[in-house]
Amino acid sequence: MPARLRHIRVPPLVIQPLVENAVKHGISAKQAGGDVAVVATLQATRDGQPQLSVTVRDTGVGVSDDDLQLGRERGLGLRNVARRLQCQYGTSASLSIRSVAGEGTTAEVRLPMSSTAGTSLSDRVAV
Repeated sequence: MPARLRHIRVPPLVIQPLVENAVKHGISAKQAGGDVAVVATLQATRDGQPQLSVTVRDTGVGVSDDDLQLGRERGLGLRNVARRLQCQYGTSASLSIRSVAGEGTTAEVRLPMSSTAGTSLSDRVAV
């Protein structure tokens, strides 16, 4: 995480379940193990508003699109993350997940950096 982004706060239990899933469902299922990386960047939306992007990427077993959809429907962790984002930010935040069987999975959370998105930056818990 770049030093200039370390002061930015995110809601609790948004990133942790994504890292846990990467370990539990991604790299632990791979005999040779793997890597998990968490990367934060600041980007601009189409209308120029600042947005924090936090990406959790693993080099684990990955899953098919069908298995990913099934996991999103049945899994508690991802459903809770999506619910937290919806409650706090409405449609201003997003959770996207991409996976390739045999290569790994990438989950990305995008959070608005505007205080009009539900809370001010100072009300959020640090990553």
